[in-house]
Amino acid sequence: MRGKTMIGELVHGYVEHEEVYHTFIKVRVLISDNKKLIGKIVRIDEKELQIYSMTDHWTKDEITNLIDLALSTRDREWFDKLSSKVKKGEFLDVIKNQETFSRFAKK
Repeated sequence: MRGKTMIGELVHGYVEHEEVYHTFIKVRVLISDNKKLIGKIVRIDEKELQIYSMTDHWTKDEITNLIDLALSTRDREWFDKLSSKVKKGEFLDVIKNQETFSRFAKK
């Protein structure tokens, strides 16, 4: 997701917790224009959020980054799922601005 904090800082991250009685979402910051926020949890009004749909189609580099994130959050199930995708070759190859599943690109 992408959004702005109450004082206008731009953040990219993922939802940690949705508050039941408020319109605020707790977001773990992965990228921000304020480097001090990276890795921290901030509260963002849901009106200031742009939530992106999840996809299962990742490049090998993206899966590697997600594996690192799964390790840092100690999410064994997610780690196993991502590792399995790499072992099976189920990732996107980006060749000449054209994306294809690597298992189909092999000849």
